[in-house]
Amino acid sequence: MSKQVRTLIIAGVAVLVLVGLLLGLLFLLPGDSEEEESSSSSSTTITILDKSADENGESISEPVSKAVFRQGDASYTVSPDEDGQMRVEGFDDLPVNTSALTAMSNNLAKMTATKKVADSSENEADFGLDEPQATAEITYADGTVVTAELGDETPMKDGHYFRLSTSEAIYIVDSGLSSRMLDKAEAYIGTSLITAPTAREDDDSGQAAVYGMNLSGTVRADKPFSFRVFEEGDPENLKTFGYVITSPNLYGVNQNEDVQNLFAGATSLSATEAEKAHPTADDLKEYGLDDPYSVCELTLAIQSNSTDEEDSSAVVYYNKTKHTIRLGKKNDDGYYYALVDEYNAVFLVSATSVPWAEAQYTDMMSKFLFMNNIVDVSSISVMADGKETTFELTHFPDETDNDKKLTVTVDGKTYSTSDFRSLYQVFMQVNRYGETDETPSGEPDVTFTLRLSDEDESPLIARFYKQSANVYICAIEGGDTYTVKGSDVTNMLKQVENYLAGKEVTY
Repeated sequence: MSKQVRTLIIAGVAVLVLVGLLLGLLFLLPGDSEEEESSSSSSTTITILDKSADENGESISEPVSKAVFRQGDASYTVSPDEDGQMRVEGFDDLPVNTSALTAMSNNLAKMTATKKVADSSENEADFGLDEPQATAEITYADGTVVTAELGDETPMKDGHYFRLSTSEAIYIVDSGLSSRMLDKAEAYIGTSLITAPTAREDDDSGQAAVYGMNLSGTVRADKPFSFRVFEEGDPENLKTFGYVITSPNLYGVNQNEDVQNLFAGATSLSATEAEKAHPTADDLKEYGLDDPYSVCELTLAIQSNSTDEEDSSAVVYYNKTKHTIRLGKKNDDGYYYALVDEYNAVFLVSATSVPWAEAQYTDMMSKFLFMNNIVDVSSISVMADGKETTFELTHFPDETDNDKKLTVTVDGKTYSTSDFRSLYQVFMQVNRYGETDETPSGEPDVTFTLRLSDEDESPLIARFYKQSANVYICAIEGGDTYTVKGSDVTNMLKQVENYLAGKEVTY
């Protein structure tokens, strides 16, 4: 045999061996179809009952006509009321959670399982079906009655064991069905508790707004307070605030964004869930609602613009609605137990939905000594160390130059207008620092008096009493008593000296 022929034979054998190996691999390795079949098999659901359609295959709008749920000693029935609305029997006085009822009907109308684990119930105790966690006796639109039983959770936590009265078979069902059977009756109570008032159809600018609040409760045992929008008849200097505190004293509401957010979003309220229907006195005590932690008497309204015959625009409010929200303790997840209006149920509400819950009088108040527009001021007097300095203000509103709009004199001498505007800000920024229970007496160390051009308006008189090197007590005539920083009072007196000496005024 020639060398060339021998080489060809060896090459041919090698090719045959290689082809054999490839064919072997093709037959031994699973193909795509097997992978698809395996994947499909793992995700297959088993329909164990379907009452969602009639005998003609048409969907039934209300497949479940009644369901009686039992969980241990507790039980409740869902059925139509006099108006045909499905609800929990005995909850006729409470709002309805229609989405939860729809989900319940869907879950019970077509029941599916992820796996069958037994064809018979001879070992029912192994699956917790000798004493089910929950049962549901369901009456369907076609008149049939079926009982569903929910057993133990599986060791893998991937579902619960389940059985129907129509068969001995035991299945595993997922959380959609099991959680529905474990729901308490309160799951079907509606959670939309306060809705915003609606604007008139012809009002394009109207929008819901908080008109006012009365805030009380044990969290404000020392100082409950009230505030509302500025109204005609309130002191004119409060108009710029928008909202004014009306009790215990009349002040402007702090315009700080954090303060405004305490009530800006309070035009509606939804609970996360209903906790307890028809609570007893003992229930209310358990939830801290026998003596509520925080109480909000809320007034909502539509805020709109009104234009008169002379095209003068004014803000008006209409469609006022009143609500009362009582907050008790918090649960372990930080949600408040709440009573809302006349609903005879305890709800859970998130802290973010009631940002006013902890708000205090001092949080809401403007920190400035005063907020009068300088154009309304006729004079300012400062008394310190037995000497009184009075700044007389004369206004010229028709002037176009800002400095010429105002003339400031002291004892007949004219001083800088622009520097006085800076000094005016120094006066305003003798800020509220803290609270005090002390009632000062005797002669004040410093007295500040601001008089308005409108003689019918009472002057602002603030008396400062030195409490320590760092703190003064400020007593507002006819108003609050609180503390201010000693550095603010010292700076006020220093800047008065600078102004009178023609030096720069800083604030």
